[in-house]
Amino acid sequence: MSRRLIVSFFALALPAFPQLLPDHIMEAKLKSTTPAPVAAADNAVWTELGLQDSGVGAYESPKGNYTLTLYRVQDPTSALAAFDWQRPADAHASKIATNAAETSDGLISGAGNYLAIWKGHKPTPEEFNGVMLTIPKFQHGNLPALPGFVPTEERQPNSERYILGPASLAKFYPGIPPSAAAFHLSAEGETAVYGKNGAVKLVIFSYPTFEAARKQAVELGKIPGALTKRTGQLVAVTLNPSSADEAERVLSRVKYQAEVTVAEKPPSRKDNPIDLLWHIVLLIGILIVFCALSGLAFGALRQLFHRFGPGEDGESMLMLHLDDRRKV
Repeated sequence: MSRRLIVSFFALALPAFPQLLPDHIMEAKLKSTTPAPVAAADNAVWTELGLQDSGVGAYESPKGNYTLTLYRVQDPTSALAAFDWQRPADAHASKIATNAAETSDGLISGAGNYLAIWKGHKPTPEEFNGVMLTIPKFQHGNLPALPGFVPTEERQPNSERYILGPASLAKFYPGIPPSAAAFHLSAEGETAVYGKNGAVKLVIFSYPTFEAARKQAVELGKIPGALTKRTGQLVAVTLNPSSADEAERVLSRVKYQAEVTVAEKPPSRKDNPIDLLWHIVLLIGILIVFCALSGLAFGALRQLFHRFGPGEDGESMLMLHLDDRRKV
């Protein structure tokens, strides 16, 4: 009995960890949960993305029933990679978030370190933000700059795939060996398809230093059928293009431009001038009260000293009579 009481006490005292899927999304209520589908052939890619938790929730609302699938991965870059990978080919961009796309029957988004997939319902901004604010272990973070260097002209819609390591490289561009990409140098890549018939499949690798990019450009150029271009810390590669001229045009559009990103401090109450003035007034009031109380305390101590301390002789003043000395 005592052991049960101790267990019950700790169960009540310790904070409960929030569940992955929220119980309510506005008017919708969670009715059931099931494991999220993960194909056996994709286990290596999900492991590379750092999959931590996943689940599918079935929701009922007055407007209709739908499902929400959540995948929590290790960081926002992995969420971007998962978004590019799982986004349907016919999806189109949505303004609800930076990495979000509307599908024929829902929405897919890579927000923070989560991949969220709605089916049977397109959430409103209030519903979307409500989910992002309640899901556990949500991480904010900067996204990689590499997608901004991938040319957009003649790029097939939704053909981008982000590469984080050997597993995703083998799935999205198997013709390039991992040793040539050199992921041990903290390389990352992104691939996209160009031309109406997919004549050129381009992959761009990003390296931490110019020297590393220069060295790997040589190694990638040794692959049979490879056309390469190095620009700054980027190395662009296409293998066996059906049109060499088209490949040269696509490669010519890859241009590196150094960018300096300064993390901005989120605004707080300290940045509000009204709050600043209020705290100044409050500080002045505290100082006035402190000075008044100190004066009263000092006066009270003097009165006590006069009443219970030594007599008047103890406080007699010594006179030097300097004027008399001058007369002498």
